[in-house]
Amino acid sequence: VATGVKLVEQLRRNELDIIFFLDRGRREPDFVRPLSLPFNLVFVARADDPLCAGPISLEQVAASPMVLAEANGIYYTLHLDEYLNFCDFNPIVAQAHLETVRRTIACAKKIGIPLLNMHMVHGTFTTLPDRKVQMFEQYSEPYLASMVRFRDMCTEAIGGDDISVAVENYDGFRPIERRAIDILLESDRFALTWDTGHTHMTEYVDLDFIREREGRLRHFHLHDAGGKN
Repeated sequence: VATGVKLVEQLRRNELDIIFFLDRGRREPDFVRPLSLPFNLVFVARADDPLCAGPISLEQVAASPMVLAEANGIYYTLHLDEYLNFCDFNPIVAQAHLETVRRTIACAKKIGIPLLNMHMVHGTFTTLPDRKVQMFEQYSEPYLASMVRFRDMCTEAIGGDDISVAVENYDGFRPIERRAIDILLESDRFALTWDTGHTHMTEYVDLDFIREREGRLRHFHLHDAGGKN
C-alpha cells in the first residue's frame, strides 16, 4: 500500500511486477499498457456493519473507516511446502528444497512477510521383518548435519531483515526431530509456532516440549478443537 507516485517509482525500479490503483487511471510515457480492464473491488466488513445493509455507493465507502493491515500490526504469514525435505539423502533433492526455501525468503523480503511456518518432515521408513525403522533416526548424524546446513543457510539468507522461520507442531515431534529443533533454535532467526488444535489432536504430546521453550514462541494457530480433527 503506497501512493500512486511511489508505486510507479517501485515499478520503474523493477521492485514490483504489477500495481493497482484505486483512483483514476494513470499514463506514464515510458510504460506500455497492453491491456486495461475494469474489475470488481471487494471490501470486507462485519455482518452487522451498515455497509452490508444493501447497495452502497463509493461515497459511502469513502466515508467509512478503513482498516489497513500495515497500520494496525496485521501481517501475513507463508507456510513452507508440507513435504519440504532438505534432509533428503539424495543431495540433488535436498539442494532443490534448500533453493526453494532461499527463494521463499527472498519473496518474503519483497512483500513484507515476517514469518514462515514449517512442519518437520518425518522422512521415510524401512520395513524390516520385525519392525519399522525411521531413516532419519537410524542415520541421525547426516540428518542433523543437514539441519545445521539448513539453519545456517536461512540465517544468512534472512540477514538483518525481521523474518523468522517458525517450526509448527503437527502430529507429534519424533525424538530425533526434537534434537533437530533445538539445533535450529540456536539461531535467533528460528522460532516456534504453537498450533493448539494440533496439540489437542495429539493428546498434548508436545505440550511440555513447547512450554520449555516458550521464550521462542512467536506465532499461534488457535482452533476450536472438540474432536480429533
